[in-house]
Amino acid sequence: MVKYFKGWETDSEDEISQTQALMESRYCAFFSNAEVGLNYKESYLNGDLIGIDYYIDDLSQFNSVVEFHKSRYSKLQFDIALPAVRIEEVEVQLFFIYDENGGLERKTKSITNNEKKYIKEVFYNDKDVRLNSNVYLMDTDGNINHVFEYDKNRNCVDAYSFVNQKSINPSQLLLDEGLKKYCYDEFDGV
Repeated sequence: MVKYFKGWETDSEDEISQTQALMESRYCAFFSNAEVGLNYKESYLNGDLIGIDYYIDDLSQFNSVVEFHKSRYSKLQFDIALPAVRIEEVEVQLFFIYDENGGLERKTKSITNNEKKYIKEVFYNDKDVRLNSNVYLMDTDGNINHVFEYDKNRNCVDAYSFVNQKSINPSQLLLDEGLKKYCYDEFDGV
């Protein structure tokens, strides 16, 4: 079964027909239980397929996903996402990012709080060494208001306000205690 969506997210309110999708500059096609029992999403930009996201239930599916991808799509970057897990007040999901040759490039841990007010992404290399992280502050509609970038030592190296369209000093924002824990502490969700 294939469903098409405006943009690259699979939100039900953005579902469109295949004909409508082909007229969009950004759209995705979500294949559920396709071929070898995989769920995956193809993302398109200006008619070109730019990436594949696979959603698997457990680690035993990794090799079959990589083989399926290599046989169906040549020289195209892809991600493999494990199911999200709830840990205390957050949801944690792991993503494995592969290059166009099928080699593991990096890993991303996405951590979202219950209200989806903040999202933290922690980036690792293929050897599980922490590279850096980003924290995104969202508005009530799910739009990003601010992004904070942290280096591998958890030091804030940059902050940007999408509201003001400029770099900002993180200390200028009034953050509640929960958000301070989420942004500044060593909390990585596990």
